Amino acid sequence: MYKTRVIYVLFALCLVEIFAIEMDDDMKELINNLHNTCTGETGATDDQIENARKGNFAEDDSFKCYFKCVFDQMGCMTDDGKVDSEAVIAVMPPELADKIASTVRGCTEVGANPCETAWLANKCYQKSNPDMYFVP
Repeated sequence: MYKTRVIYVLFALCLVEIFAIEMDDDMKELINNLHNTCTGETGATDDQIENARKGNFAEDDSFKCYFKCVFDQMGCMTDDGKVDSEAVIAVMPPELADKIASTVRGCTEVGANPCETAWLANKCYQKSNPDMYFVP
């Protein structure tokens, strides 16, 4: 149930970010919970996250693990610590999935550990398609 809600939240995030759709209070709370869960688990800061939205990715282990946490919550990390590109695409609405599929499939660099792999994927997503990039 929780993963389903997280996927719904991420879907809504995409719509909000791309199409400027208004969020209700329940949706804001779910997004806040995902953000708070992953910042709480990793120690990543709001400044680091905001900077990543602009393309500035801190070389910090806790920040790298923030992205792994988000992918874990979405069900988009494999058991061997790689990003499951098809799962990332699958949680997006079809009209957005078509726009990001080639970017996601092209960002497959594997890091020294799962946190770095998730971080590298996000750096690649942002660099390849900055207009479509988001992070909760």
